[in-house]
Amino acid sequence: MITDKDTDFVYFSSLIKELDQYTPFWKRLNTILTEKKIKYGFIENTRDIWCRDYMPIQLNVNQFVQFEFFPDYYLSPQYISKLTIPSEVRTNEKMDLKYINLIIDGGNFIKSTSDVILTEKVLKENHKLSKESIITLLKKEIHLDNIYLIPQLPYDMTGHADGMVRFISNTDLLVADYSNESKSWRTKMDKALDKTGLNIIQYPAKTTEERNQDGDYTAKGTYINFLQLENYILLPQFGLDTDDLAFIRTKELFPNYQVIPVNSNEIATNGGVLNCITWNIKRKVNIPLCDPLSKYPTS
Repeated sequence: MITDKDTDFVYFSSLIKELDQYTPFWKRLNTILTEKKIKYGFIENTRDIWCRDYMPIQLNVNQFVQFEFFPDYYLSPQYISKLTIPSEVRTNEKMDLKYINLIIDGGNFIKSTSDVILTEKVLKENHKLSKESIITLLKKEIHLDNIYLIPQLPYDMTGHADGMVRFISNTDLLVADYSNESKSWRTKMDKALDKTGLNIIQYPAKTTEERNQDGDYTAKGTYINFLQLENYILLPQFGLDTDDLAFIRTKELFPNYQVIPVNSNEIATNGGVLNCITWNIKRKVNIPLCDPLSKYPTS
């Protein structure tokens, strides 16, 4: 599979530049993308900004896997209008898509070149299938070596793993600090991580009790949800006392990357950070950089 370090182009939902609530954030981010000459584009016909979840997984330059996007947290009257239909979205990519009849959000699909980590939310959303059937299907269709399941954070309605863990390599795994979780949950997580046999590297996180206007917990303090592509890591910052620690630790862990801090409070308020709002891929052709004032690429 294509991993983040292999990618050279990043997509965003067009809503990130169209909705007033995200305007300050997009201006800051767009300045960085332009200064660093990071190539980017926009996904049209989306209903929310969290494109990581409804866009396909890249296996190689030509092949992608599309899971069903029908998460249970969008099925309430409060959120159903924000449910993006993957078949309706539009990009400039010509993709060879393989469809797999499993409900899996991209934010719950943490990958190395050959292994995947998901939370146990995948079992709830595909409850008609056994755990063994789900794992067998994924291994067969995507040619995976290992699939590891970890417990879902109890207060995270999405059940995503991208705020919890992240591969640095095929053998090294970043794990966001969970020392403030309950003892019973920590024990369960410890056992799940031990089963992977991976080298576990602790990574900063800050647990906050802040909720947004919908009553959901924000993603402030979730530093592990950064954007990684080419030689850059765009690291979310929140104005918290742990911001500097996360920045320093990231520079230590990724000495060959330029780590760029990005104030991300506007998106974190709604439950996600930089990995959530991006779909970064490896491209086979060089398509011109998008004009930030236009919906479409310009030459």
